[in-house]
Amino acid sequence: MKKHKYILLFSVFVLGFLISDRIIAQWLNSILYSVSSGTHAEARIAMYEQKSEILILGSSRAQSHFDPLAITKVTGLSCYNAGMVSQGYDYTEIITSVMLKRYSPEFVVIEVTPTFFDESIYNIANAILLPFAYDEKSILNFRTGR
Repeated sequence: MKKHKYILLFSVFVLGFLISDRIIAQWLNSILYSVSSGTHAEARIAMYEQKSEILILGSSRAQSHFDPLAITKVTGLSCYNAGMVSQGYDYTEIITSVMLKRYSPEFVVIEVTPTFFDESIYNIANAILLPFAYDEKSILNFRTGR
C-alpha cells in the first residue's frame, strides 16, 4: 500500500511539473511576442508582421547603410530593413524562409560581405531566433539539417 502511495505522489508531482512547465512556456512566449524593441522584436517583425514591398537583409552594415525612408521616398515602394548586428547567411535564410510562408516582397536586397557564409563568425542566429522555435519548427530544422 505504501508503495502505491509513493507512485501516486510521484505521478502527481510529475504531472504538476509538466503543467507548470507548459504554463510558464506560454507566459514567456506571450512576453516574447509583446516586446516592442530590441533584437527579438526586430526578428519577430521581419518574420511575422511587416509586409513591405522591399525587404533588406544582412548584417549591421545593411542595418546602418540602407535607409528605408529614403528608399521609400525614391522608389515609392514600402521598405523594411531587417538587417541585424552580427548576422550572416543563417539569419538571412531563416528570416526569409519564415517570411515567404506569409507573403512575397517585390524586391529582397541581401547585403553580402566576404564573411557572409562564415558560420564561425555569425553563430548567434540561434540566440536571436531560437525563442521563436516554439512556434516555428523550421528554425530547429534549419540548424539540425532536416
